[in-house]
Amino acid sequence: MKGVRVCAWALVAWFAAFGADPSDAQTVSSDDILYIVPQVLTLGSADDATWASEIEQLRSRLGEGAYVKLGFTIYIAVSMDVWNVDPGDLPAIRAALASTVAQIDAAIARARTNGIPVCLAMLTALRSRTDPAQLASEAEDIRTMQWYSDNQLASGWWTHSRYARKQRALQEAYIRELGRILADRMRQYPETLIAATGDGEVELSYDRAPDFYADYSPFAVAEFRDWIRHGGLYATGGALAGQGHELGLRYAGDQSPAIDTNADGHTLNGDLGTSFQTWNLLHFNWSLADAYSAGDPGAIPLAQYQNGSWLKLPGGAGGGFDAPRVPNRGNPWWELWMLFKQRMIWRHNQEFAKWITTSPDASGFVVPRERWYSYQIPADYLFNGSPDNPNERFFSSASPWWSADVSPYGSLGITSFNVDFGGGNVARTLINVVPRIAERGLRWGVVEWHPGAPPDTTSSVSPSLDLYRSEMALIEQYRPSLLVPFAWGDPLYRIQDTGFETALREMIGRIKDQPPGIVGAGPSTLRFGAVKNGASGELTAVTSPQEVAITFTGASSAWTATSDQPWLQLSNASATDNGRLVAAVVNPNNVIGGSLLLTATITVRPSRSSNVSISIPVQLTIRQSAATVTPFGGFDTPTNGATGLQGSFAVTGWALDDIGIDRVEIWRNLAPGESTIPFNSPGHPGHGKVFIATGFFLNGARPDVQAAYSTFPQAHRAGWGYLLLTWGLWNQGNGAYTLYAFAFDMEGNSTTLGTRTIQVSNQTGTKPFGAIDTPAYGQTVSGGFWNYGWALTPNPNSTDPRTCAIANGNVFVSIDSGPLVAVSYGDLRPDIASWFPGFSNGAGAGGAYYIDTRTLTNGTHQIGWYVVDNCGRADGLGSRFFSVLNGSQGLAAGEGR
Repeated sequence: MKGVRVCAWALVAWFAAFGADPSDAQTVSSDDILYIVPQVLTLGSADDATWASEIEQLRSRLGEGAYVKLGFTIYIAVSMDVWNVDPGDLPAIRAALASTVAQIDAAIARARTNGIPVCLAMLTALRSRTDPAQLASEAEDIRTMQWYSDNQLASGWWTHSRYARKQRALQEAYIRELGRILADRMRQYPETLIAATGDGEVELSYDRAPDFYADYSPFAVAEFRDWIRHGGLYATGGALAGQGHELGLRYAGDQSPAIDTNADGHTLNGDLGTSFQTWNLLHFNWSLADAYSAGDPGAIPLAQYQNGSWLKLPGGAGGGFDAPRVPNRGNPWWELWMLFKQRMIWRHNQEFAKWITTSPDASGFVVPRERWYSYQIPADYLFNGSPDNPNERFFSSASPWWSADVSPYGSLGITSFNVDFGGGNVARTLINVVPRIAERGLRWGVVEWHPGAPPDTTSSVSPSLDLYRSEMALIEQYRPSLLVPFAWGDPLYRIQDTGFETALREMIGRIKDQPPGIVGAGPSTLRFGAVKNGASGELTAVTSPQEVAITFTGASSAWTATSDQPWLQLSNASATDNGRLVAAVVNPNNVIGGSLLLTATITVRPSRSSNVSISIPVQLTIRQSAATVTPFGGFDTPTNGATGLQGSFAVTGWALDDIGIDRVEIWRNLAPGESTIPFNSPGHPGHGKVFIATGFFLNGARPDVQAAYSTFPQAHRAGWGYLLLTWGLWNQGNGAYTLYAFAFDMEGNSTTLGTRTIQVSNQTGTKPFGAIDTPAYGQTVSGGFWNYGWALTPNPNSTDPRTCAIANGNVFVSIDSGPLVAVSYGDLRPDIASWFPGFSNGAGAGGAYYIDTRTLTNGTHQIGWYVVDNCGRADGLGSRFFSVLNGSQGLAAGEGR
């Protein structure tokens, strides 16, 4: 363990209860076993008798069963012993790994002798220690090391930049050979070597934080530049093509950060407030054209750095490019640098896993991806931090929890430690980060774990026993595949004779013979209504098809859904990951009889045989046409009599029906001065009124209505809403208006949900206004997507000589009332320019923000925009709900984080 890690941020997890199918009790799959393999630190070179005694204690103290197996985890210090070796010379690479291979074989031999499974924790010298290759690389060229913002070296910390091409090629050669060795041993001893983890706790140096951050190596700064502008190795056809910054095409081809060569209306300086005049680096400029083998003209030997006259921050090309060196949280330029560093860490972990699991041994066998785990610190969740308010370690290390996601090349592994300060004051990690991990449906593990450090010394009556038990509840709920308690026999982080041991033993007793139930679904019950023609037996109206979200709270699996009744038909009824199946009521050949209440069951069965299947009950109530009721509901916002409304506001309410709601329509009265009647259909509730929009329904928006009317069809999506842009009303939203909400059911019946009379006054408006375009209301999204919108601001009245405008960096987005993050603003929107002539930002009203939904939970979320103009006036642009449904596959190229 390299330090204590903690955090606190309360999340609420919802899980529906479903019955197990007894037919699923089959042979236990190794995929369903939880391996609990404590780290051993103190046994060292102990003899076999001592090992046998410790193993007997492990089993007798904790116990195991069909679904829980015990063993040990052993550190393997990976040493790359030669720097100037040909990466293509595999025998030479293997010879230079001799000390590492000897450790691996000794650990396997010890485990086989004692009949236990073993996990190997692979730690390279990349982070905070050295080996011969690292020392030699630093002596040859200090650019291969991390640099702090004052250009001093972070000794012992190799750079993670992929622009350190010689170092990266050497790492790949060594790690691929290590992968071949592990593959060979796993093939020979599958019941012994059950897992391996690595590269251990990868991050940027925190040794001089918060005064100086890393990594400012010329390699990392040049890669940051090219990542932004899709240049160098990130250019089309380059080795890293497709992995650049999402907005990088704006600057691709620009002659300098100050010149809009590609004529798209954007420059780096203009968008991000920088003042660079050239893409050349300000400090220690170099070129990809330089050779990166011996004789690199840009190399800076260690001896040169150690020379007292060496200038660490020399002047470079006038206006040269550089990464921001002074923290400025919330500033778009600083945040872009932070994002790049986080992705740099994540890319290392992903590529390390790829090298391990795609390198076959002599027989063609590779390390199974489910048996390789990353080994990462979730720095955004340390010491009671959260992604919204992270600990300082996060800003220095740049290792968010998602940097452990190495899919599709391996399983996700994190280290998780709590700090018990006593008196009930505990800083926690796992409780906050594990729901995020579960959302991705990945196979995962905790590769170093202690729920309460320092530990107490009483096993049965422990002042911290509740803490330990709550940690075990997380393990039961989210069910990892690998668990490494830290550390067996260690006096500082001890397990034996503590509340940790007690709670761990209790948990194992509960789950050791129980298969992991890893599937959840919602809503938990489906209700349909239908109207039957008594003469023909056909259905004349029926509830619309309904969706069921299938999600995994542990390792994902393929699944198939079936219906036990012919009148209930399913579509999207199988997937290889999280997904949504659709259930619909049909009446082919009059199969529905005369019963008033019919029942059916949807069974969702994962492909992995030992997973518990789930059953979703379905009810269909059949009514005669005379027995149906009209729709009902409410009109909630705006309040009746509201005055002074400007910009945009939400129109919301709810509606239900015994068969189903078809739609809710929003109308308004004719305003004074309107001389025509846009809609004049007698018998329609909107007769003589002006149609505005159809409301959007959203799952989970009104849990109060769902609880009160739980037996009605689609009660889980009773809430409706619409964001009304008042500038689109008659007279540009100036005057009195009466709004109407009408609900229509599936039979064509309608009812008035209510009216609201309001006063709108945009002519005296002093606040920015606009709208969010994407995501659509209630849209289900996954992976990465663009959040688009637009914003304008009115000019002051005639007595105020100022012209008000919106600057890039003053349009913000917030998700779920989280922190405000700057939107990239200033895109041309021809539609807005034509609709609102005369506004100062009319030619550049568009904004965009890239969202990685894999940082959000599966389920309902709310997004809002907030704008501040240069006259100091601010307002929100409204908000909207959307749904996230992610699986384990993530984004196609792994970007958007």
